[in-house]
Amino acid sequence: MSKVNVYQENVGRSLIVELPGTKQEGVLVDYGEDITVLYNGQKYLYIPVKHIRSFRLNPLHNKEQVNSAGVPFPLTIGNISYREILNEAKNLFIEIAVVGNVLTYGTITDILDDYFIFVSPVYQTLLVPNEHLKWLALVNRNQSYYSLSREAISMVSQCRKPAAKFKEQLKRLEGKFILLDMGNNPYKIGLLKSVNDETLQLITAEDEAVFYSIRHLQVLQIA
Repeated sequence: MSKVNVYQENVGRSLIVELPGTKQEGVLVDYGEDITVLYNGQKYLYIPVKHIRSFRLNPLHNKEQVNSAGVPFPLTIGNISYREILNEAKNLFIEIAVVGNVLTYGTITDILDDYFIFVSPVYQTLLVPNEHLKWLALVNRNQSYYSLSREAISMVSQCRKPAAKFKEQLKRLEGKFILLDMGNNPYKIGLLKSVNDETLQLITAEDEAVFYSIRHLQVLQIA
């Protein structure tokens, strides 16, 4: 049975969805070939299918009603796509999850071929490869964060004319300070020395050269 048929059978049901390192619970309100939409009672989560390890019915909640008038993006029941959701979310205040359970708040400013640029009032400019977004979420199209209006927060990307490909943009950042995967590891903070076909070279504060596979980079922050 195809994935689409499996999700189709469970629209309107409350599910427990297992993702890498975490899980989400909510009513399945929409789906597409490469993305699903859950409503957890507070916000809508748009979860790429590729990150769903498993799902099961929530035994505590059998079937719940969701007010479709409150859905941020139009429901299509089977016809939405990941790319369409990125475009719908562009320039809105949203929540994204990329690295573990770290939630980041801000807005998508640019959508390129294989990555998008996310600007956050806390983390500034982030480059997120499309394949590593775990989910994006929002309550409605007019929400804000930190008790501030959109006008009160500077949301200007440091990439004025971004390259179409993630690897091409990395090349443009050679010689700049960056943080990889939210900078939780000191070996992922430093000077971007060089970018090759499959790897980048980072120089840490201790003058150590560390090489990283570009394919496995989840997010890059421009310092």
